[in-house]
Amino acid sequence: RGESINKTVDDQDVIRLYDFHSGQILKVLNPKNSDDLLTVSFSDDGKYLVSSSEDHSIHIWDLETVLSADNPEPFYTIRDNNYYQRPRAVQMFKHADDYRIVSADFGSSFKVVSLYSLFEKRVINSYKAGDRLQFLAMSDRYI
Repeated sequence: RGESINKTVDDQDVIRLYDFHSGQILKVLNPKNSDDLLTVSFSDDGKYLVSSSEDHSIHIWDLETVLSADNPEPFYTIRDNNYYQRPRAVQMFKHADDYRIVSADFGSSFKVVSLYSLFEKRVINSYKAGDRLQFLAMSDRYI
């Protein structure tokens, strides 16, 4: 186990999960076929990790599965070139029996905030912006 972690520890396009108290690396996640990892964040309940890359993808990692797997893979990948050109900021939250993913795209010609339903596996709402989008902030009522 330690050997596979050490092989990728210097790669900048991997995600490292650390134990907060010990500082030890628990897992290294490699979002294969991803160019330049852009952002990562946990769902508000800590069940999932969501990451985005310049290859127009958003990966969702089930942490329980990740921690028990020898070679963890994303639970689900969202790839939709109509909505996700360069998903710079991504947040995930639980909504009723669903999880929702909010992304902010900062492509030069396609600037959009999208709301994706993991249960429905589709974009359920989007907002085209005039400005370059790089960050997201969320509350229980606002994005």
